[in-house]
Amino acid sequence: MANRDPDVPRVVVSGFAALDHAMGVGELPGPNRGTLVTRRLSEPFPRQGGSAPQIAGHLSLSGVPVDLLTRLGNDEAGMRYLNDLRSRGVGVSAVEVTPGRSAAAWLPPLVSERVLDASAAAIAWCVKADPVVFPPPLSRRLLRTAALIVHNRSEEDFLQDAASPDPLDELVSPESLIIATDGAGRIRFAHRDVMGFVDVPPISPIDVTGAGDAFLAGVLKSLVTGAADPPTAVLGGISAAHSLLSRPGNIL
Repeated sequence: MANRDPDVPRVVVSGFAALDHAMGVGELPGPNRGTLVTRRLSEPFPRQGGSAPQIAGHLSLSGVPVDLLTRLGNDEAGMRYLNDLRSRGVGVSAVEVTPGRSAAAWLPPLVSERVLDASAAAIAWCVKADPVVFPPPLSRRLLRTAALIVHNRSEEDFLQDAASPDPLDELVSPESLIIATDGAGRIRFAHRDVMGFVDVPPISPIDVTGAGDAFLAGVLKSLVTGAADPPTAVLGGISAAHSLLSRPGNIL
């Protein structure tokens, strides 16, 4: 765990926790057809997943003080996850432990108008094109108020729909930093009416799971530790994502 700088502001991360059953298969299964599992892609298995705990873990391990707002079950896997988060230095006092199994795929939304009402801090939004989790009124509020919005190119239609009937570029504040990723392609950023691109160095990962979470954590770390310009923040995100993808099993 990196040393803490007392001048670095504390970050609160809110979102889902999940247990991911990541595995390699001989071929993708189809209707009325199974497939053979060739290997597991993580150790331990299932892999501790969900964007929020991963982002929090990356931030803590890089020296940024962080608290996590999420839910876990009180089963063995959930308690192991909670202890692992604590051992990484993540603040877990706001983690709700509920009776039963930890989620394998889905949990009720943890980002809400009430959470935003209670926050006086700058907001960063890692976009998910899911209108159930981010209904239009909540998405519009996040577009208007978030200081940092990170999305991938495939989510642009979702953002346009959320902004409607207003044009997206008129709803978002020019003071916001907007970052759009495109897989291994160039990353686009926009801030204060300036748009630019940052090239992504090539890498050949086996499994890209978690790369977006690591990227966002790297961007956040750069911003809260004093990165003054968007390209530097984007490069911090790229470095964090590449560091994750260079490790077997994409494990923190």
